Amino acid sequence: MRQRRSDKSENPGAKPGRKGSVRLSGHGAGKDAATGSRPLSSFDQIAVGIAHTAVDGRILEVNHKLCEMLGYSAAELLGMTTRDLTHPENRGQQDHLRRELIDGVRNHFSGDKRYVRKDGREFWVSRTVAMAQTPDGESYLIQTIDDINDRKHAEAGLLRLSRARRVMAECNHILVHATDETAMLKSMCTVVVESGGYQQASIGLPTSDQHQPVRAVAHAGYGHEQPTSAAATRSADGRYLDSSAEALASREMCIKRDVLNDPRHEQLRARALQLGFQCTIALPLTGGRQLVGVLVLHAAERDAFDEEEIKLLNELAVDIGFGISSLRARAAVALAEHRSRENEKRFREIFEQAAVGITRVDLHGNLVDCNRKFGDLLGYPREELLGKSMKVLTHADDYGSGAEYRKQLTHSGSSSQTDEKRFIRKDGTPLWTRRTMSTARDAAGNPQYVIGVIEDITDWKELEQHHRDTFEQAAIGIVHSTIDGRYLRVNRKFCEMMGYDEAEIVGRAAADFTPPADHGNDAEKRQLMWAGKIKNFTEEKQYIRKDGSTLLTSRSVSLARDSSGKPLYFIRLIEDITDRREAELRYRATVDNAPMGIMHTAIGTYKILRVNPKLCSMLGHTENELLGMTSTEIVHPDYRFKDRDKYQNLAEPDTASSFSSERKFVRKDGSVFWGNR
Repeated sequence: MRQRRSDKSENPGAKPGRKGSVRLSGHGAGKDAATGSRPLSSFDQIAVGIAHTAVDGRILEVNHKLCEMLGYSAAELLGMTTRDLTHPENRGQQDHLRRELIDGVRNHFSGDKRYVRKDGREFWVSRTVAMAQTPDGESYLIQTIDDINDRKHAEAGLLRLSRARRVMAECNHILVHATDETAMLKSMCTVVVESGGYQQASIGLPTSDQHQPVRAVAHAGYGHEQPTSAAATRSADGRYLDSSAEALASREMCIKRDVLNDPRHEQLRARALQLGFQCTIALPLTGGRQLVGVLVLHAAERDAFDEEEIKLLNELAVDIGFGISSLRARAAVALAEHRSRENEKRFREIFEQAAVGITRVDLHGNLVDCNRKFGDLLGYPREELLGKSMKVLTHADDYGSGAEYRKQLTHSGSSSQTDEKRFIRKDGTPLWTRRTMSTARDAAGNPQYVIGVIEDITDWKELEQHHRDTFEQAAIGIVHSTIDGRYLRVNRKFCEMMGYDEAEIVGRAAADFTPPADHGNDAEKRQLMWAGKIKNFTEEKQYIRKDGSTLLTSRSVSLARDSSGKPLYFIRLIEDITDRREAELRYRATVDNAPMGIMHTAIGTYKILRVNPKLCSMLGHTENELLGMTSTEIVHPDYRFKDRDKYQNLAEPDTASSFSSERKFVRKDGSVFWGNR
């Protein structure tokens, strides 16, 4: 009977008998007790990082992938804690979840956080933490760690660029139809926050008051606060301190990339914490040569504005400045004819300089006018496009939505509509766009033509396709289902696992593939998730294959929501664990039916962790009696601690992994027998 190797061999700081000191079974920690050969394990072949830790964060066991991700050897990691690996800004953020896990409030938790590699580089990971116990009831944590750094950076970059472009498109749309300055600026601030994803936005106009150089005339995202309220930061003499004042004074862009940590911005830190932003940018608004105001944007993330996004925001600031100037000029000019010419000039400048395509289509579907950007998107000179039917420029599968919109104008009075549409470039390739259509009417309210704002979303659609490919090619089953359990989408792997074609599964209820005894088992959890009270859960689940056989799986369930938080559908990740469970049962059967006594003990404490029936028979004790004893209690006093040095050697690296010796054992009735251990 050989003892299993404990974590003491890999973590010199672990003390005998402490939680986490026993090596966790099932991951190739040592050789098989019965055969002396190393048991087959996939622990080090898992494609994501795995760490077993004590409940206080001490690392007890790691796999090869985690070492590779972090740049540390296993020996180095076993002397550390998960806090040592965590980026300083993320330390402690999930402590409350860990406490809830330890207290039994939840069975696991997941989240994204940053780790720091050995070479000092930070990277993003997705971490799932679950509680487990050794056979003797000692608790430890299983942490699954996936490197999502590339995905985080790609998503952040694409999202920032996409939101800036979306703001440009919608603000240009507002500019084209604006008639009132205050309403226009309020609409733009709302668009910046709601469509652009920024934390707060405000537009201020200059004043002659040195203590209050900026007067906010429009804002969004401040709640009940005002951009220049009494709670805002002010100097000792009462002057208002903000990026907007600096931008107005310098007539140049002012950006503060890390308000919470940069000592230069210490006076703004309290305001940033109050409003929930880390990065701020102020852009002067100029109408021609005149400084007319300042646009201030706050972002929740640090260092939020990259070069491409700043370029687009500068263009937006120019457009807003021109918009303000245009409206003021329109109100100031007395003569209607002069006002009309001035407005046409201003709007043509906006029309031509817009970062998105703009079209004007008559009620018969012919292109009357377009800006240069629209021509660039399709690869045509502007002159070649004018007069063409929109049907000629539209992908065959997408034609009809614009025609239907124009058809309904005289009947429903529809004012705007947004959809996704494919155009055909001059070279024959498709162009995915987001199109916003609005109606231009005469003084009597009769529709004259349709204005289209065209945004290129080809990159976004390619990202969507990448997600679809990931769904289809995943190595585990993935299912999307409704709250009542009907399948909306299933991937190829799930179909293979179940033996059905996709068409045979989609639209049917999950209960159709579930043993009757399991019907509705997760209904309560799904209701809690739908209500937002829990984020996800994991469970073992049985399915019935098409051939009638049973499929045992491990299933993780989460909920997809839209940008407003509205539930959309359940996401189920399904892993076939049938072979693994059968292997576990075979291993247990081998141990339980072995013709010789087998027991597992803890190094250092010699506590008996597991025994088989044969050993119980040999010693005359029940299993429960032996599990409350140490291995020294069943050995004759003359032989106790005889091989202590050999036991200690088993715990040391690069030493013998087994030994045998003969000794006397004492039965429960006091009789003695010889045994080879």
